[in-house]
Amino acid sequence: MRQSIRLTKSADGTTIAWAEAGSGPALVKASNWLTHLEYDAESPIWRHWIRFFAEHYCFVRYDERGCGMSERDVAQLSIDCSAEDLTAVIAAAEPRPPFVLLGISQGGCAAIRYAVAHPEQVSHLVLYGAYAQGRAIRWFNELCRTTATADMAARIMEFRLHVDETELLPRVSVPTLVLHARGDEAVSPAQSRLLASRIPGATLVELDSRNHILLEAEPAWARFKQEVLAFTGRPAEGAGEGAAQLASLSPRERDILERMAKGFTNIEIGRQLFISEKTVRNHITRIFEKLGVHSRAQAIVLALHRRAR
Repeated sequence: MRQSIRLTKSADGTTIAWAEAGSGPALVKASNWLTHLEYDAESPIWRHWIRFFAEHYCFVRYDERGCGMSERDVAQLSIDCSAEDLTAVIAAAEPRPPFVLLGISQGGCAAIRYAVAHPEQVSHLVLYGAYAQGRAIRWFNELCRTTATADMAARIMEFRLHVDETELLPRVSVPTLVLHARGDEAVSPAQSRLLASRIPGATLVELDSRNHILLEAEPAWARFKQEVLAFTGRPAEGAGEGAAQLASLSPRERDILERMAKGFTNIEIGRQLFISEKTVRNHITRIFEKLGVHSRAQAIVLALHRRAR
């Protein structure tokens, strides 16, 4: 993946590093903690996220102040500063409006603020693992060390604890998709339900994962991609592939595959179909053979493509 990295100034003069990659309709990602524009491209935490968005959109992202390639020794940290940084990056990148706005985790608050202030600029608002009320968040040690100093990390965590943007939620007027992992141990799924219940007309999708940041191999990542592409009106990945393999499945196998794509476990599928878990496993083995895949995630991707068509 090729990307161009540039610098811009926020309203208070803080230098913000931002990057652009890919082509197509614009998608701007509000910054969240623990990113590094160069390091992320090789990171198992973020590289599949960057690749996915750059393959389907003109993808604009930036490092939060105090982190990554942005200015690290900063005096001011606040949600106001975060919103100003997002505004500055959008002004520098000049994405063609209306564009998709993405808020992941802490980035959700800044994205919500921008969507309320500039609804004519935003075609769709996508919130993943986001929250309106702050709380402490646990992260990977290596990522912490790479993206911010210990002092800056502590300061960022401190100001995030006191965020409360709930009053803004009813003022969001753009189409909004809220996604969250059911077992998220960093940000409670209750926060996604709060967002979806207070943002008018918002759609809520809960994903079968315990990870705050979805990993590439898990089925929830395939579901996330399908939901985002469908919501923003983009073609499904590989929409013309796999038709013959899917047609070879028996009705029972297609039923099981569809339930897998919805995030149900083997035990849950067995209970729904009144068959044993072992029988479900045997069916899944045959599904893998017929589809020519080697993992649950690969099979689910084909099922999601079929549903999107």
